[in-house]
Amino acid sequence: MHSKPTRQTPKTSSQFRKPVKTATKPKSAQHGLLSPDCPSETINWVTSYLLPKELFALSRVSKHLYNHVSQEATWRSAFASFFLGMDPEAQWGKHALLRRSESTWKREFVQRYRIMKYVLRLFEFHWWNTYQGL
Repeated sequence: MHSKPTRQTPKTSSQFRKPVKTATKPKSAQHGLLSPDCPSETINWVTSYLLPKELFALSRVSKHLYNHVSQEATWRSAFASFFLGMDPEAQWGKHALLRRSESTWKREFVQRYRIMKYVLRLFEFHWWNTYQGL
């Protein structure tokens, strides 16, 4: 047997309250350090000290940072900082002729970083097994 639908009580005005607006931060404080308003030299300085994994994560933050990380100069600067110990603002000089095995600085940095991690893992494994008997 079907029962008749019961009539629900009318909704009170407390159920339709509008959310309270909170104070908004100024536009410059909303974005933080790496905002689109930040000078490109500052962003380049910060990104030049990041590893490939961190650069990929940073590119997913905003369109502005995605465009910055997509540039060859960003990857070349990060490569030079990590492998050559150069400051981002330093002149390339004799390092300008550095032969690359890959077609882009992004691929070069990622490939050399992977090789370095692999060699360090092998060395660590070898060291652990060698001194395990002592």
